[in-house]
Amino acid sequence: MNTPASPTPQPPAAGGGNALRRYGPPAAIVGIAIVVGAVLLWPKSDSKSTTPTSAPTTAAAATSAPGSTDATGTTTATSDASGSTTIPVDTTPPLTYAKAKAMGIADTIDWGARCDTKVGRDAYPSAYAQPCVAPFKGDNGGATGKGVTADSIKVVVYQGQENDPVFQFIAGAVNSKDTNEQRRDTTNKVSAMWDHFTELYGRKIDLVYYTATGLSNDEVAARADAQAIAQMNPFLVTGGPAFAGKPFAEELAAQKVTCLCTGGGTIDFVKERDPYLVSLDPSSQQGRVHLVEFIGKRLQGNAIYSEAFKDVPRKVGLVYLQTSDFSGAVADEFKNTLRDQYKIDIADMVPYTIDPATLQEQAATIIARLKSEGVTTVAFAGDPVAPISLTKEATTQNYFPEWVVTGSGYTETTAFARTYDPAQWKHAFGVSWAPVPVDRKIAGSTYRYQWYYGEAPAAPDSLGGIEASIATIYYWTQAAGPNLSSRTFLDAMFNAPYVKSDPITAVRISWGKKGIWPDSLEPDYQGLDDQAEVWWDPDAKGVDELGREGVGMWRWVNGGKRYLPGDRPDGPAPFFQQDGSVAMLDAFPKGEELPVYPSPNK
Repeated sequence: MNTPASPTPQPPAAGGGNALRRYGPPAAIVGIAIVVGAVLLWPKSDSKSTTPTSAPTTAAAATSAPGSTDATGTTTATSDASGSTTIPVDTTPPLTYAKAKAMGIADTIDWGARCDTKVGRDAYPSAYAQPCVAPFKGDNGGATGKGVTADSIKVVVYQGQENDPVFQFIAGAVNSKDTNEQRRDTTNKVSAMWDHFTELYGRKIDLVYYTATGLSNDEVAARADAQAIAQMNPFLVTGGPAFAGKPFAEELAAQKVTCLCTGGGTIDFVKERDPYLVSLDPSSQQGRVHLVEFIGKRLQGNAIYSEAFKDVPRKVGLVYLQTSDFSGAVADEFKNTLRDQYKIDIADMVPYTIDPATLQEQAATIIARLKSEGVTTVAFAGDPVAPISLTKEATTQNYFPEWVVTGSGYTETTAFARTYDPAQWKHAFGVSWAPVPVDRKIAGSTYRYQWYYGEAPAAPDSLGGIEASIATIYYWTQAAGPNLSSRTFLDAMFNAPYVKSDPITAVRISWGKKGIWPDSLEPDYQGLDDQAEVWWDPDAKGVDELGREGVGMWRWVNGGKRYLPGDRPDGPAPFFQQDGSVAMLDAFPKGEELPVYPSPNK
C-alpha cells in the first residue's frame, strides 16, 4: 500500500482559519477526518521503526507472558539460521510487527485478530491503519504522566454551546443539525472502535465532556474554561473555542495539559509551550508559505478566468477574517513575502469580522472597495459563510472578478460552495488541503463507521472531525508506549519516520524536523503539509461532503496531484479544463486501494 507520511499547511493569511477547522459540524465537512485521519503515518510496515527518544529504558520488573512484551524491554537471545550464533533482541514496547519481523521474532508473537500480518498493520480499512503492536503484559509504570494512571488516560472533549449564534450561523448555512448529545454518542462509539485496534498497555481512555461557559469568541470565558478543565487533571484536551483558541491553548499549556490544538498561534508561540500544544491543522504561517508560492507561480500575468477581466493585468486583492491583531500581522507578512519573493504587490487587503448582524453591510463595503481599486482577482481567507454575502453583493454591484480559494474555513468544500452565487463562483479556483474524494461507499469515515457498527452514526455531519481527533489520540498514545506523558506523546509524533510517497486520495502528514518547511517553521508541531489545486465546476453532479446529491462540485486539477512546499511548477495550472481533472473517484487508483476486512464487531 502506498502510505503517506508528511505534513500539511493550513489557511493563509487569516488568523481564524485554524479555529474553523475545529469548529463543530463544519470541521466534519471537509472530512478533516480525511486530513486528520492522515495522522496515521507512523511506521510503515516496510520502513524502519523509530522508538521515541523518551521511551522507557528501565521500569519496574515484570515478567512477560509468551507472545507479548513487557515494560522492561527485556533483551532475549535468538539463534541465527545455523543455530550457532545468538543475536540480542530488544523487545521494548511498542514492539511493531515490522520491527519484530526485522529481528526474526514476529512468528513467535501472537498478534491477535486485530493485526493483518500480511501488511503488518491493523485490520482496519484505512490508508492510515496503525502498525500492529505486540500485545502488552506486565507493569505499565502506573501514573507516568498528568492524567495517566495504571488503568486510565483521562481525555477531555471540549464542546461549544449549542445556542452559540456564530456556531449556528455557520452550521445553519449547510443545514447541519448535529446536537452535542449526538456528537457525544458518536464520539463514544468511534472511541470504542479505535479501542478495539489499539494497544494501550493495560489502560483505557476515559472520555470526559466539557461544555463551554461562553460563546466561541469570548476570550475571558475561554481562559476560564481552560482553567476549569485543568482542574479535572486530564492528560489531553481536544477541541476548543473557535475564535478564542489562543487564550484557551495558552492557559492549558500553562497548566501543563496537552491540547490537541495550537490556538492559531505562531510557531514561536507553540515552541515556547512545548510539549503541550500540537495540531493536525497547519498553521497560518505554513499556509502563507503555500499561498505565496501558489500566487507567485500560478497567477503571474493577465487575468484569464473571468470574462469581465479577460487579458487585463492581474491585480490581486486579499479579503481576510480578522479575529485579533495577529490576523492583520499575518496578512502583512503574507503581502511582504509575496512582494519580496515574486515581485507581486497585493493591490488591497480588506479585513472583515464574523458578525452575522453586519456581514451583509460589510460585504457591500468590501465589494465596492475592491471594485474601485480595479482588483481582478480576489483571494479569500476566512470563514465558509462570508462568501455567501460577498458573492451575492458582487453580482448586485456588477463586479465579476476571479475568486481564489486559499484553503481556509472550508470554502473549498462542495457543501458550502453550493451556497455561493453561481454567477460568481464559476470563476472560482485555488488550493485545497483535502485529497480527491472517493465514493463514500468504499472509503471515508462514514464507510468505516458503518463497516464496524452496521448502522449510521448519531452525528453524521460531525463524524469526520470526530474520527480525526479520536484517531490522533489513539494512534500516538499507542506509539508513545507504556511510559505515557505529554513529552513521550509528542516525541512519538516527532520521531515517526517520514515515508516518501505521492498519493492523491490521502494527504501527507508529519511532525518534528523533516525538512519540509523553512528552518524558521521547524520543528513542526502541526501536521498537514501538502495541497492540491481545484476549480469549481457549476455543472458537475454528485454528492457533497455530507452525502447530499446536488449540482456544482470542485474538480481536482491533474487528477488530484498534490504539492509539498516548493514543488509547484511555474505557469498557469489547467484550471477550468475537464480533461485530466476529477470531481470524485468511484474506485481507488492503483497502489492506493484499501484492504477489505470483515467487521470484528459482528
